[in-house]
Amino acid sequence: MKYILRPALLTVALLGLPFISSAQIGGPDPSSAFDANFNRLFGDIKAYQAKATISVKENKGETTIEAKMAMADEKNRMEMDLTQIKGPSVPAEMAAQLKAMGMDILAAIVDSKAKRMMLIYPSAKAYADMPLPKEQADALDKQAKMQRTELGKEQVDGHDCTKYRYQFEDDQGKKRESIVWHATKLKDFPIKVQTTEKSGEVTILFKDVRFDRPAADLFAAPAEYTKYAGIMELMQGVMMKQMQQPGR
Repeated sequence: MKYILRPALLTVALLGLPFISSAQIGGPDPSSAFDANFNRLFGDIKAYQAKATISVKENKGETTIEAKMAMADEKNRMEMDLTQIKGPSVPAEMAAQLKAMGMDILAAIVDSKAKRMMLIYPSAKAYADMPLPKEQADALDKQAKMQRTELGKEQVDGHDCTKYRYQFEDDQGKKRESIVWHATKLKDFPIKVQTTEKSGEVTILFKDVRFDRPAADLFAAPAEYTKYAGIMELMQGVMMKQMQQPGR
């Protein structure tokens, strides 16, 4: 089960949920790169769709995964094929186990207004719908102080960009910092976001950016899918269904 659980925990961490520790995901906690301030990096952009490469660098090496991302009405969606996670800490047998469980494709959705998150597994026709942890939910109500400093002009993946340092400080004095490249000909879209932690560096690089509004059903689970109250309950339910299949 640990091979099934690890990518789910990694995804939750990437979406900015601080209760995931480095020990659980086998690497640095990248939550600071995608915390409650993530949407603020987009300025006046209220909707987009894009592909992205997400990477986590640590002492053991670099772990990467490709994703489809979308945002609309303070809802963020990240969809990925978990069998395609690449890195030194990824077990060789993990992909086969994920496929067998029907947990290979994952769509993770965070609704900032409702303060809820869904983890949807289309192959298993199942999803977990749960509230954000209190610390994460509270952070959405308390806008951190933000300072933006221009660092210069650079090209990123063929885009002319203005490079900025963003510094955030919450009401508890906790500080976060990200380096962001805004593409000047893409409505200042944050084409690259990079955050450095004590244990590693997290980078998200967007590509094929579009500004047409995503369909509303991208941010909801299909009605015929089985709903669970948490990721552990979902995995137990999926395993029970497998055990009930003929020949097992």
